[in-house]
Formats: sequence, structure tokens, C-alpha cells
Amino acid sequence: MPLEYELINLLDGDCRIELTKVLSQKDFDSVLRVPMHSIVSLNAANVSQYFNYPKTIPVAFRRKKTIEAFIVGVPVEKYIDDETFPDPDIGRRNTIYSAIIAYSDTRTYNKLVADYRIYLSKFNATFESRHLRTDWAKGSEFEVVKVFDYWKIDGVPVAYCKHRFAEGSKK
Repeated sequence: MPLEYELINLLDGDCRIELTKVLSQKDFDSVLRVPMHSIVSLNAANVSQYFNYPKTIPVAFRRKKTIEAFIVGVPVEKYIDDETFPDPDIGRRNTIYSAIIAYSDTRTYNKLVADYRIYLSKFNATFESRHLRTDWAKGSEFEVVKVFDYWKIDGVPVAYCKHRFAEGSKK
């Protein structure tokens, strides 16, 4: 049986940040219960598409034996032919698209995203990209690359956004 996870950071108490390599049935059930905070939603039909290490980078916050938050990163090159990924660095292998973001509280999210970005640097990534509603992007650390006026959520346009989280690559 392959190792199910790689420890990224051991936190206080029974908490840890991990790269989830294999999703157990119990984990499958728990990830579907975590509130989504991304444009893409996770459901029973697509869980295996996103928790698909090494093609994706599923990083989870686990308390005791339960996943309470996670971010799934995908190399942006996977979307090279998709017009909704107008990344100026596509092909340079320095950008990870955060496809799925799920958490129940901001404190947990902050711990998770900090360790997620440190872990991404192992892949020579210096940028994180996401699709965000334009009102969410405003005032955030993300720079809007392109707004899609035809793609709206609750009447608000969606934008492809990018953030430099590590030094080493010039935009």
C-alpha cells in the first residue's frame, strides 16, 4: 500500500499540513463536507480528478484524522489551450493554478495557504493563479490579468488573477 500523505508541517496539537497522495474513503467523505471558496466546486463525480497526485498538488489541513481544509493546485500548463487561462507565463512552468479551495474558518485557511505556497516552491513555482470574482480580487494580493465579462457569478464578472508568492522569477 502506498504512503497516503507526505507531511509538510506539523502544527500544534493534533494538526498537520500534508500533501494528500491517496484519498481514503473516510477522507473522500470529509472533503465533500468542507465549504468551497473557489469558482470550481468539488463533488463526488470529480473528487478523483482533483485529488490525483502527482498530476495535481492536493494540500490538506488535517485535525486529528479529519481533513478540515484543502487547496488543490494544478500546473497552469494543463490549461494551455483554454482561453480562460490567459497566463503570460504559461509554458515557463512557474505558475500553479489553485483550482479548488475549501475551508471552514479563516485561521485554518491562513495556516494552510502559507504552507501551501512554501510547498509549491519545491516545484519551482513563484506564482499562484486563480479565477476570482472581480469584487473578491479587488483589494486582494492577486493582480487581475483578464476579466471575462461573459462569465458571471451572481452578476459579478470573473477574472483570471495571479499573485507572486516567491522571488526568483520576473514577471
